Amino acid sequence: MAEEFAQDIPVTELRIGFGRRLGALLIDAVIIAALAAGVYTIAHDAFEKLLSTHISHQLQEQSVALSELDGEQADAIMDFTTAGIVWGFIAGSLALLYSLMEIAYGATLGKMALGIKIANADATTASTGTLATRWFIKSGLSSLLNLLGTLTSASILSTLSAVVGIVIFIGCFFVLGANRQALHDMIAKTAVYRRSDIRQVSPELV
Repeated sequence: MAEEFAQDIPVTELRIGFGRRLGALLIDAVIIAALAAGVYTIAHDAFEKLLSTHISHQLQEQSVALSELDGEQADAIMDFTTAGIVWGFIAGSLALLYSLMEIAYGATLGKMALGIKIANADATTASTGTLATRWFIKSGLSSLLNLLGTLTSASILSTLSAVVGIVIFIGCFFVLGANRQALHDMIAKTAVYRRSDIRQVSPELV
């Protein structure tokens, strides 16, 4: 059966590089922004109440600067800060939920639109467990820490989220290397391929 999987092209050459993956990310960003705008418009007040503790905490930190401004300016900055926190929480929550598609389908809508999908490093279909591991490294850990930090106003969680996010962001540029794998791909032993290049694992090989 192994002969059936033999290919003239090295598996690393079949992997999707930075450009197409960035294109998929941009499509996803537009979709998430549109969804977030809709939720923000409909449920802004409800989320503002949910985040009231965190908003108060942030405004308290700005109290010295705000005290030096006149009433109108201070109100404008407070409104802007409140809107930013609410928008950030809504967009972050939706992005986290949206990213779960990579566990269920091995691809987001952006990846689907461009005909690419996450698979094992050897171009065989990835299991749900593998996809979940990759998701947690790439999106889950940083997003969960950030959302918990926002809800609890625990600055340490927000700081940890930022550190993890920066590491993953830098790790995304590893796709430019010869192996065409981001840091989260290397850890989860995955890569991104065109759907047509992904091979099903034969039961005899499992």
